[in-house]
Amino acid sequence: MPVTQTAVLAALDADDPTGLLSALAVGPRVIECPDLGSGRLVFPRYRDVRFLLRDPRFISGPTASGLLDELSPQVRPIVAPVASWILYADPPLHPRLRSLLSKTFTPRRITGLHEKVQNTASSLVQGFAAGGGGNAVSALTTMIPVHVISSLL
Repeated sequence: MPVTQTAVLAALDADDPTGLLSALAVGPRVIECPDLGSGRLVFPRYRDVRFLLRDPRFISGPTASGLLDELSPQVRPIVAPVASWILYADPPLHPRLRSLLSKTFTPRRITGLHEKVQNTASSLVQGFAAGGGGNAVSALTTMIPVHVISSLL
């Protein structure tokens, strides 16, 4: 299979993506993947990703702005706080937020969450099954983080 967007999407959906990931690792250094969103590029090599994450020329702020620009003017004010999330924050905000979060998300604290996450997931899955099923992704992936983050606060 040529190393294209199709290969990237196949690797994301594969039960065992080992072979596909190996092909991506020796293929092009960057793969354009418009189906993942506007202007989305995939960098399959660890060295390239590490470089991009540490180079100040590659910042996240424009990503948040671009996200907002793609929304209708009526929705933008509602979603605008996304631009301040750590995921989209750039220096000097990002290091400040990371410092605050690192005090809360210590390895010991995360290890201590294991039982809470497992119990929460089991309870939600049981409720989901008892309710007749539905969209498991939206039913479970929304509520698990809410329960876990609430327990941290």
